[in-house]
Amino acid sequence: MTKKYVFSFFRKFTPLLILLCLLSLLLPAPVAVADGPVNFPDPYLEAIIRGLIGKPIPEEILESDCATIITLPASTSGITDLTGLEYCTNLEKLNIALNQISDLSPLANLTSLTWIWAQVNQISDISPLSNLISLEHIELYNNSISDTSALSNLTNLNWLWLHANQISDLSPLVDNAGLSGGDWVTVCYNPLDADSVNIDIPALQGRGVYISCPVATEDGGCFIATAAYGTSTAEELNTLRAFRDEVLLENSLGSQLVALYYEVSPPVADFISEHEGLRTLVRELLVDPVAWLVEATEAIWGE
Repeated sequence: MTKKYVFSFFRKFTPLLILLCLLSLLLPAPVAVADGPVNFPDPYLEAIIRGLIGKPIPEEILESDCATIITLPASTSGITDLTGLEYCTNLEKLNIALNQISDLSPLANLTSLTWIWAQVNQISDISPLSNLISLEHIELYNNSISDTSALSNLTNLNWLWLHANQISDLSPLVDNAGLSGGDWVTVCYNPLDADSVNIDIPALQGRGVYISCPVATEDGGCFIATAAYGTSTAEELNTLRAFRDEVLLENSLGSQLVALYYEVSPPVADFISEHEGLRTLVRELLVDPVAWLVEATEAIWGE
């Protein structure tokens, strides 16, 4: 290769090389994707996460590991703290029912969530759910929720179970324009105010929403028994509640039975409450014998 040829080559391509150099200075440097370790303070939640991603102790759980989780089954696990779930950015279905969870803030940015089961916990604040607009199915019954305003923008909801909370105002549900024909909402066994009973429930029903057990009551969740007695203050109900709290909710199998009861009983209780003869039948042939048996064995299970 002659010097003349080399000189001709550089003279021809020098402007292009200069342009490429200038462009490389203007373009942003590639950004490294963070993949640091994730801490799960709750040991029960950590164990479930490790099982899902296949990483035993002492391997670090990384952000990229959490991002692979689509469905998280974590019911009846003794979980109290959800910290760390904020890194499960692709999570779509979350089951945290029957735990001791009170803080939902780690879920606030999990916008892929479509289903949440969080019944029978200690939740009072659901504001972290307010931006999760993909949510279709929420079960939050038997918690301590009083404010439902976070649900007003979740227009994809078609299944919303809120019974046995502390809710008095249902107007945020009326404000949710997405609730319509075929959707199912349970609000029974809440201390509903007069406007909720006389205005909000009829408004939702007028849009085709099925409202299960549209009854204002302060009861804590003995649905069929309450319907059978027609009151939430019967002495037999106190005995049944004590057995539920002191025996059933203290073990995994009992907790699952309670969860199943809470899931299937509202529409049954709704039907029973509307038929006086059936109420009497259920009370005398089912609830009274069970209450008697529970009371007769209190010396055993009450220790």
